[in-house]
Parts: sequence; structure tokens; C-alpha cells
Amino acid sequence: MSGNFRVNSSQALVKAALEGIGLVRLSGFMVSDELTKGTLISVLPEYCPQDIDIHAAYPNQRYIPPKVKVFIDFITKRFNSDLYWNKAN
Repeated sequence: MSGNFRVNSSQALVKAALEGIGLVRLSGFMVSDELTKGTLISVLPEYCPQDIDIHAAYPNQRYIPPKVKVFIDFITKRFNSDLYWNKAN
């Protein structure tokens, strides 16, 4: 992919796409709200990158702090959603 607009910020890419500047390549979780609202649509899903693994690492303890458990539950739910993987679009 090439073009005349280059940035190293996913937020700037989202804003550019919302303003109609062109196509952007971003992970689904970065634009999940926009996809849900319909302000952005997914195009060329066959060019999506392959699945990646995400791991949460924390000390092996009997007691896992509640905030760690909540965070692990959040990322598990967020990254396992069909919207993240954008398989339905």
C-alpha cells in the first residue's frame, strides 16, 4: 500500500478515514466503534493480516489481584469478538 499521506499514528489514520481521505489499513479493534456505528466499513477483507496470538503474563500466584483478572477478562472478550476479527463483514 502506498500513497501521499503517511503517519505513524493509528488515531490519525482513523481520523483520515472518517474525513474521507482514502483507505487505511488498521486492526479491527482500532475501529470497532466506527464499524459498529457504520461510519466506516471494511473493504478488501481478503488482505487482512493473519491471526496473531496475544498473551497476558503475570506472576504465578495463588491470588490474582482483581484488577489483573478484570483486565484479562476484558482483553479476552475484546479480542475474541467477531467484530475484532471482522469475519462477518
